[in-house]
Amino acid sequence: MTRGRVGQESGSWRLRPSFSQLSSIQRCTSVPGPVGKQSLTTTKPWLRKCSISSGVRTFGGVAMVEKMAEWRGIGQQNRFRDAGWLAWKRSPEDGGRQRGHRLLPPCGTAPKAMKIEIGKTSVAFREGETEAGLLVLDDPFKPYFHPLRTPARHPVTVAMPGDHRHHKGLMYALRCPDLNFWEESPGKEWCGVQEVRSVKAEDGALVMDLLWRSETGGLHTYNEARTIACRHEPERRSFVWTWRSRRRALRPHRLIKSEWVRKLPDGNTMNYHGLGIRLPWMWSFPGDGFNGVLLAGKPTKAEIARGTTGPEVTFWGLIDGYWDHPMAAVTMRQQHGFGWFVVKEAFGYIAAGPSGLHERDVAEGDTFDESYELEVADLKEKPAPPPA
Repeated sequence: MTRGRVGQESGSWRLRPSFSQLSSIQRCTSVPGPVGKQSLTTTKPWLRKCSISSGVRTFGGVAMVEKMAEWRGIGQQNRFRDAGWLAWKRSPEDGGRQRGHRLLPPCGTAPKAMKIEIGKTSVAFREGETEAGLLVLDDPFKPYFHPLRTPARHPVTVAMPGDHRHHKGLMYALRCPDLNFWEESPGKEWCGVQEVRSVKAEDGALVMDLLWRSETGGLHTYNEARTIACRHEPERRSFVWTWRSRRRALRPHRLIKSEWVRKLPDGNTMNYHGLGIRLPWMWSFPGDGFNGVLLAGKPTKAEIARGTTGPEVTFWGLIDGYWDHPMAAVTMRQQHGFGWFVVKEAFGYIAAGPSGLHERDVAEGDTFDESYELEVADLKEKPAPPPA
């Protein structure tokens, strides 16, 4: 049996302690079930037998199973609602068998749900008097977050700057040959729009329904259910965001790369489509004194991190406007094996998505299940510079 990549190290399952609060891991092995389903069994008494649908094509190597009956009690007990998922991977060599792991919240009191204020043009996530992030709803092309702030209220995003007006804080966008959902071109037939059809707060998270289409209303490409939550981690001096998405293709198409990709040492190219965040101006200054990049917690250079497929990338930098500059860091995490688009030389940017390393053909009915985590933190100490 081939094991999935999620949390795998030296042949055993593990989870980095820095990956939110999901600190308890148990293994379970699947056996072949009826057509279109896989029945999961385990020797652990606390994980009852359950079934998950596998009849739909999925991308990214990880499918998130939401709201399974045995985990509903977690949310009812005011524990971390996003812990109730099963991450699993199916490999062609598995012969119909799968191995997954269940992520459980740690013992103790769960973080208090953040207040979500839904307005006509935006949604605010608040922790007391601090606005952790503002989701812009009235953009004509796509919803995006700006600003995102640390617990000390330092902003870590830039939206529509003079150098790249398509950069909008934290946003998600893709591109196909006949529609571009990333770079907007108003009035052009290829201009894509993510129409927000509904928003609501549910169980401490924001739930959105979106339709991906052309600006003129045609070429319906995806229906998307997007769930976004945020919590405060005082001991880590951070706000931790979870971004979960399920997109269903409404027509056949191909996800393509941009013409402005970055070339990798192996001759492949790294694309920036997917979930991406534009970082403050000072985070692109040359040298190692103003900013830096960490790959799985270790200092490195942006060009070395670019194209890797590990679980996390961190970008840190100084904050403008102070005599003694405070510092902040943004860590993005994903378990899909997507390549990381990391840039520091022209501007600070991190992104990951399903068409980062390779273009993809998508059939009508194909489903993308994606989950990301973004940690926005205040730093006490400057990280070490990368090796020479």
